[in-house]
Amino acid sequence: MLPTHNRRRAYLRHIVGLAISLFLLYLVFRKFAWHDLNTILVTARLSWLVAASGLYLTSFVWRAWRWQIILKSVKILPAGFLYRNLLAGYALNNLLPARSGDFYRAHSLGVHMQISRISALSSILVERIFDGLVLSSILGLLLIIVPRAKWIQLLGITALAIFGSSLGGILWVVRNAEKMRRLTIVCSRVLPHSWAQAIFRVEENFVNGLGMTTSSSSIAQVCGVSLLIWLVEYAVFWCAMWSLRTSWPWEALAVLLVVANLATLIPSGPGYVGTFQYAFLLSLGMFGVKPNVAVAYSLLVQFVFFATVIPVGLTVLALEKKLKQLPASPL
Repeated sequence: MLPTHNRRRAYLRHIVGLAISLFLLYLVFRKFAWHDLNTILVTARLSWLVAASGLYLTSFVWRAWRWQIILKSVKILPAGFLYRNLLAGYALNNLLPARSGDFYRAHSLGVHMQISRISALSSILVERIFDGLVLSSILGLLLIIVPRAKWIQLLGITALAIFGSSLGGILWVVRNAEKMRRLTIVCSRVLPHSWAQAIFRVEENFVNGLGMTTSSSSIAQVCGVSLLIWLVEYAVFWCAMWSLRTSWPWEALAVLLVVANLATLIPSGPGYVGTFQYAFLLSLGMFGVKPNVAVAYSLLVQFVFFATVIPVGLTVLALEKKLKQLPASPL
């Protein structure tokens, strides 16, 4: 059970996220013509939504392959297990606040694959950083081709700076692991022996999860697969657009893809409700798309994500309970 102060901090994060979601939903729907929503959504063609759902499922194949590459410095794991683990984790992210699904993914690796949960969490951190780097790089290229509003230029510069410096920090940590260990030894002399050993294990396992960054070929592979993942998700957005019997410029969907996914980094309620809709409203508004259409489209895309991942992910979780539990690994 979490200590009282940790529980309070978690509750505070949930409350802040929920407050942000509610505020953004108010901004999105305060002048929304609800009668237009039904008119827009009933025109959606089911065949295109099925195609979007299928494409979204295939994106998890590439995500599993990428995670396998990231984790190979710790342990080579079967891609099938990682695929199921990702689906369950994303389902929980859509149902619970504070990216709870990411913690499930790390816990599941510890239980079933005897991998340190700290190493698993640091590998997920690497995953997020490469996603952010690829997305912000795409946005940077788009802004060179199609200059747009000041806010999106600032977003691109800020995102690239954050994720670029994060990758630089990881590379520094990995390349200076021995120096950090010596520093930890010096600093922990005043601590009880058991505490010092726990700190050493956490530090060692955290660095182990970042191990793939020592290989330039692995970094290139992860960058390439990350780009492929976002190209597949772009195709999901494209299919959802065609389901509404409309067409927007290719760069509008590309900008939307980046902004909507970066918006999920903002604290919010379960399923990124509110932040997702506001990102659609801002992004598509730059290309002259009417607010009612943009919001309806955001609901349609989010429906595809939820209807695809949540049933499959919950099925994985239900089946997992029937499997024999293996002893969990220590930190």
